[in-house]
Amino acid sequence: MSMKVKMLPWLLIFLLHFPLLHSFLGESCENKAALNIKCDTGLIDIIRGEFGAMRPSTTCETGTPTRCIESKVAASRQKILDRCQGKSSCTLWPNNTVFGDTCPNSLKYLFVEWNCKGNKLNFLYLSMKLVDA
Repeated sequence: MSMKVKMLPWLLIFLLHFPLLHSFLGESCENKAALNIKCDTGLIDIIRGEFGAMRPSTTCETGTPTRCIESKVAASRQKILDRCQGKSSCTLWPNNTVFGDTCPNSLKYLFVEWNCKGNKLNFLYLSMKLVDA
C-alpha cells in the first residue's frame, strides 16, 4: 500500500508531462488527392511536414528532382501549421497555389506527421485507475 501511495505522485507527474501519444502520417503527390488530417478526439499537433522533394525516393516522379528552394520549403511548413495546428480537422491540397513552387520543374510531395492532443485531465483519470488496479 505504501508503495502505491509513493508511486502515485510520480506516475501522475509523468503522465501529465509525457502523455502517451500516437503519431499519424499522411502523404500525397502534387495535384493528386487532398490530404485530410483529423483527430477523432483532441486537437491536431503538427510534428513535422513539408511540401517539396525531401530526397529522390520521396518525389512523385522518376529521376532526380531539381534543387528545392529551402526558404519556400520552410514556408510550406508554416502554412501547414497555420491551416491545421490546434484544429480537430483540416484539408491540405498539395499544389503550387497553396504552397508555392518549392521545387521548380519537379512534382512535389506533401508529407505531414501529427499527434492528436487531448485534455490532460483524461490522463490524470487514467493514471488514478492504473494505480488503483
